[in-house]
Amino acid sequence: MGESALYVAARNDHSEVVEVLLKHGALVDAANKHGYTALHEAARFGLSNTVKVLLDHGAYVDFETKEDELSPLYLAALKGHPLAVIRLIERKADVNFRASILEWGLTLTLFCKTPEGVVQRIEVW
Repeated sequence: MGESALYVAARNDHSEVVEVLLKHGALVDAANKHGYTALHEAARFGLSNTVKVLLDHGAYVDFETKEDELSPLYLAALKGHPLAVIRLIERKADVNFRASILEWGLTLTLFCKTPEGVVQRIEVW
């Protein structure tokens, strides 16, 4: 499957378009050929408003990509987006998730990626 309109809207932080697409039947967990969903893209780029919209419409918070088995939470943490991380954790994302191709844990990433991430991690836990 190619990239859906929802996926493209999410990646480009068009949260209003995401909302309209979802209200008109777009599949919130539709994945591209690599297994990335709109939530993966929003999390990877730290688009916390779009992350919230997707989660509000039932996006599966621990959806894993096909090839790398990456979760939205892992991508947000890896890229240093503490607000997206917090939104995902608030929705019960698995904080112990480990990517199969990467041998370090999410906690290390949260501690080390950015000073803001360290502060946000301390506040969450």
